[in-house]
Amino acid sequence: MQDMLAFHQRFVTEDACIDYLESLRWPDKPICPRCGKTAYALRSRRIYKCGSCLKQFSIRTGTLFDSSRISLQKWFLALFLLPKYRRDGPSSVQLANRLDITQKSAWFMLKRMGELDLKPQQKVRLSTLSSHTALDELLYQSVMPKLK
Repeated sequence: MQDMLAFHQRFVTEDACIDYLESLRWPDKPICPRCGKTAYALRSRRIYKCGSCLKQFSIRTGTLFDSSRISLQKWFLALFLLPKYRRDGPSSVQLANRLDITQKSAWFMLKRMGELDLKPQQKVRLSTLSSHTALDELLYQSVMPKLK
């Protein structure tokens, strides 16, 4: 219960989630997920533009959250809850009820989270860690881009 309260205090808004992902993914400056060069923020938006290849991208580009309209708060909560389930994780119906989303959206999230390719020993280790440490590890793994 304390973990859940602390989670909601830590990620109270969508902006808090975005700020956290930015600090995790880009400790210094935004980096283009396509070419790996430094990028800059476009004025008053959470969109970035690469100075080299001129492509626009967001914090979600090239990550688990790419092309998803589901809020980062719900994604974070799903990742937070993942280690709490035994073996195969929650069903899409359980996740949908917990996050107050449709079953189809929950299925999409579970499919994406399955792409994290966690080894069995990692799943066991995550279940023994505190919820926030496990969340940090899952988020780190989910936002590390694969250069195209």
